[in-house]
Amino acid sequence: MRSLIVLLLAIVVLPAAAQTPRGVLVTDHPDPTRIEGSARVNVRTGTPVALYHVDYRSDAASALEQATDFLRDRGHELGIRSLEAELRPYAVRETRVGRHVRFQQVLEGVDVYKATVSVTLGGDGQVLFVSSGFEPGLSLEAGASKGAPQSLDQAAMEHVAFQGAPTHVESRPVVFARNGTVRMARQVQMVTAADAWDVLVDAGTGLVFRAEPTAHVTPAQAPMLTSARGAFPRADAPSTSVRRRVDGTGMVFDPDPMTTAGVAYGSSSGHSDNGDADSEELTAARTQVTLRDITDTGSSFLLSGPLAEIVDFDLPFLGLFEQSTPDFDFTRSEPAFEAATVYYHLEHSMRYINEELGIALAPLQYSGGVEADPHGLEGAVNAQYLFTGQLRFGEGGVDMAEDPEVVLHELGHAIHDWITDRGISQGAGLSEGSADYWAASYTRSKSTWSENDPNRDNFGRWGGRPFFNGRRTDYFGRYPFDLTGAIHTDGQIWASSMIDILDEIGRDKADLLFLEGLAMTGSNSNTEDAARAVLKADSVLFGAENAARMVESFVERGFLFRAAAAATGRSGPGPLNVTFFDLSTFGEGSANSWAWDFESDGMVDATSSLASHTYEQPGLYSVTLTASNGTRTETTVLTDYVSVNSGVYVWEGFGNPQGRSGRYIYESMLEAGVPAVYSRTAAIHPSFDGYDAVFLSFGPFDPQNLPTPLDDIPARAIRDYVLGGGKVYVEGAQVFGSNQASNAELLQAFGMNAAGNGNRRPVTSMTGQAGSLAEGLQFVSSRQTANGSIDQYGVGGSGRAVFVEDGYGVVAVQNETSAGGRAVAMSYTMADLQANGGSSRDALLTAVMDYFGIPFVLDTEGGEEFPNALTLDAPYPNPAQGHVAMTLSNPIPGPVLVQVHDMLGRRVWSGSQWLAGGRQNLEVDTEGLPSGSYFVTVKTGERLGRQRFVVVR
Repeated sequence: MRSLIVLLLAIVVLPAAAQTPRGVLVTDHPDPTRIEGSARVNVRTGTPVALYHVDYRSDAASALEQATDFLRDRGHELGIRSLEAELRPYAVRETRVGRHVRFQQVLEGVDVYKATVSVTLGGDGQVLFVSSGFEPGLSLEAGASKGAPQSLDQAAMEHVAFQGAPTHVESRPVVFARNGTVRMARQVQMVTAADAWDVLVDAGTGLVFRAEPTAHVTPAQAPMLTSARGAFPRADAPSTSVRRRVDGTGMVFDPDPMTTAGVAYGSSSGHSDNGDADSEELTAARTQVTLRDITDTGSSFLLSGPLAEIVDFDLPFLGLFEQSTPDFDFTRSEPAFEAATVYYHLEHSMRYINEELGIALAPLQYSGGVEADPHGLEGAVNAQYLFTGQLRFGEGGVDMAEDPEVVLHELGHAIHDWITDRGISQGAGLSEGSADYWAASYTRSKSTWSENDPNRDNFGRWGGRPFFNGRRTDYFGRYPFDLTGAIHTDGQIWASSMIDILDEIGRDKADLLFLEGLAMTGSNSNTEDAARAVLKADSVLFGAENAARMVESFVERGFLFRAAAAATGRSGPGPLNVTFFDLSTFGEGSANSWAWDFESDGMVDATSSLASHTYEQPGLYSVTLTASNGTRTETTVLTDYVSVNSGVYVWEGFGNPQGRSGRYIYESMLEAGVPAVYSRTAAIHPSFDGYDAVFLSFGPFDPQNLPTPLDDIPARAIRDYVLGGGKVYVEGAQVFGSNQASNAELLQAFGMNAAGNGNRRPVTSMTGQAGSLAEGLQFVSSRQTANGSIDQYGVGGSGRAVFVEDGYGVVAVQNETSAGGRAVAMSYTMADLQANGGSSRDALLTAVMDYFGIPFVLDTEGGEEFPNALTLDAPYPNPAQGHVAMTLSNPIPGPVLVQVHDMLGRRVWSGSQWLAGGRQNLEVDTEGLPSGSYFVTVKTGERLGRQRFVVVR
């Protein structure tokens, strides 16, 4: 670890860090869509965003003419009024499936931001697939200003000035159209030392209204298919007139050293970073490889070839690592080792695509091989694909460039960008999942992990450790039910489905179909579109011979065929009448029979596509829908979907509960005798009316466990509840400073006039302010390990600062509204605050409840949580059906009481047995439990452990 500047991971896209609360930014959420037959349709406009099956064929001579024929004849279905005035063709690409023709939407000659149309055609002129981001019905006000480019560019650069002066800038005028609103803007793309940015500046006001960090999440840019080589300062190659291609050799990690050794990171000191030191184990994990087509200058050898090139455009500028011989034999402690590893894997992967899979692919932003700086980002724990088409790798923790999976993940973003002609998309985590798959596919071909070894499906076993703990390619989530809005979390659904397919049909076919499917997608595509495109590719290339096995893998992850439902009025005080309607998808058809279980009691309550049910008792209810089209039957459980509001509502974001406070708050409510419900759904419920108070824990910024974002619709529910007299506590990084920084009404409801997405800052001296609910409390430490992007609050209106972190700013506020509503916001997680004399998390929770006017008494915490001698590992399988098992670590032999409670706190199962000390396996019989969420509690003496699991029938 040569230098650790800041804990960043652009293997997960990073939010901006700010010194102070910054400007107002608009959110950029896509319109809701639904499947209608063979199309995915925008609910707001009624126009398709994807056509999966099109009955149209053109006899025109060229692919461009064929696509133009289709759009002229059928473009009105997409909302296109005038083909010549509203669309400009900009790319034609040929792959093994056919030709992909792409068009950029324009308005009065100006490109519409992220609005492209892609038409895929077979060799006979048959339209195979259409992806559309076209925004219908746009118009500009007469005389709309395009602004002064220089001043707009300057405004954008000032917005990211906290990261230093940008090293590269590209800008252009665009029309920004979202949710029916249209404005002229300047798009300014910049590369800084820590990130890359896509900033939009209002052409009329000169104000920044949208800023997104985009390292390796490249926005669509139709007119920028080529750009000048050498956008960054580059180390010059040795000057000579003699240059030829030769093959060299190198010692590299192939695959990552943990896979080679078959062990987990940190299993021994020799399998750890140890400050970038060599070890016998890591040296032995190297593999000798051929470095194809490197450059012989006549005086030295450079890692530069037609498919890959090592460049040096980023700090710390360590050079090009030219050698006097073609043998790059280094150990990991030497900087040239990473250069050889990066070159080998980039060159090998690009050769595999072009030669073995037969798909012509190369960078679009420059000529030549993929450019990568193996030592960049000023040494941060990060790796990035930039909109310039270049890759850069940081060095914090294990050097990122040492891990082939990290290298291939970033290349995976580049592949997505290039094969769609700059039409990359993150819909439902598409690009993140695609990049994870591309990396995991290669490792799968090299690994000897057993099928049951949990390390087999762990993405990121080496690079960035110990700061980056990886993701999974056997992720349990299902589309669209488990989408969180966090693209790295959601992308695991797509990656896992494609890895399942690889295991079924083999790597070469899976990779080919993956790339061919990706080539049909566009700037507004999501993972559902990609799944259907992969099936289309199989139909064209292999006569659908792999379809049956692929369909099962996709369906398991929620794609193609799924029972799905939505409801109106699903949260509120009882009695609560809820109307449910079917949204099931069966390929290009729909369901024709339904069975609803509204209370997860195993009883069928309704059998029509539209049904109602009245809930009498307070609590959270899971809903089960079984739908069929006559040949397939699918079942979906909507966990905790209905909320009959009463007592206290506690919710924490979907993900690792260790980094959130929901479970601690809920258990404290039960201990104090306060009626409460606990939910860990992907999103909060739509109404809080009827609850005495609401506690929402979105989570800290953690590269391995991103916080659940607060989107506009739930933000409105929070605002309305507070302004109507409700009591709300909200905690988490990025909630106000990033997700809702532009929501003035929400900020005002919480007593803020601004919120900024701040820096990395652990709790060191967080002092309760006089006159606030926390007066007299002070915390000097926290168990919260993820301390990036800690929001900073600007206090305004009737708001009052609750906590100030010394030398940083206000990190908690409170506010009382005119209707009697009370709101508290905090950037840190309450559950992780460590006791400091009389200051404890229990004392803070008691103070919040007192502020809310709710009686609340807890036993003193004594400065510690439960004795950490007892631990209860996560249950498995989860979701469960017949039984659920877990591992208990208990150093003291004795009787162990195991109890299971439902979400209302009712005991539904109990058992006890004598267990010896050490690690013991426990099993709970769930055969008689209906679908729903449960807590399992294990108690031995005064020690207590608790976990949550879900039963699915």
